Amino acid sequence: MKRFKLSFIVIFIVVLRAYSQKEVYFNTTKSDDIQVESMHGIEIGSSISTLHLFQPIYYNDNSLIIPLSMGYFCEKRIAPSWTIISSIKLGHNFMKMPHYVFFKDSSSYQEPVLYFTSQKISNYKFEYQLGISLGIEPRWYFGYKKRYQEGKAKLNSGWFLSVPVSVGATLINTYKPDMQDGQDSIFSNYKEYCSFAISGTLGYRQAITKQLFLEGNVRLLSTSSTFSELNNKFYLTQPTIHFFPGILIKAAYTFKK
Repeated sequence: MKRFKLSFIVIFIVVLRAYSQKEVYFNTTKSDDIQVESMHGIEIGSSISTLHLFQPIYYNDNSLIIPLSMGYFCEKRIAPSWTIISSIKLGHNFMKMPHYVFFKDSSSYQEPVLYFTSQKISNYKFEYQLGISLGIEPRWYFGYKKRYQEGKAKLNSGWFLSVPVSVGATLINTYKPDMQDGQDSIFSNYKEYCSFAISGTLGYRQAITKQLFLEGNVRLLSTSSTFSELNNKFYLTQPTIHFFPGILIKAAYTFKK
């Protein structure tokens, strides 16, 4: 599975580079008149956690998660090389998750003998999650004017830096973690209402046709928090900072404004 993910990333990068070298023409537009395009459209994408790609083999429990998102976006020009993107998305997670059985174990290395609870995988089950999210993303297409003059900036093609901000909620979740005896009562009154996330990304977009583009980005740093309820008390968790990068790949069909 890791080899497949790495091969997919390599193929995606090769396709982007091939198309980025395809269209070159002479352009006489004045530099002051060059600015990014506004557009809106539909998109479909998936994400990959690089942490899962390089985690040690002893962490691998043969679980599998395939994320898939689809939604609508509106990209609005706010400066010659800046846009702001608003979006609404449905996120699907198709999962093969391990389920555990718990059993009593003991240690004879100490006196008296110590007993503790161990676990092992009993089977795998197909699980599904569905969520909805709203996002806002200021984006800077650096080096855009030069690419435009070289004829390589169709649909805002090129490198960009962005700061996506999103809020999301889970609509369906069939996965429930396995609990030891007596633990069910602890989590039975727990509800998660929504989550918040903000990150900094470096990405690249490449137009394939006049209306279709491919895009990929690497999440450089991100932080997230959740709003939940436990035993009739509401909690907002402290933001958790994630340093390990993640990769997002998507395709979009656009409608010019």
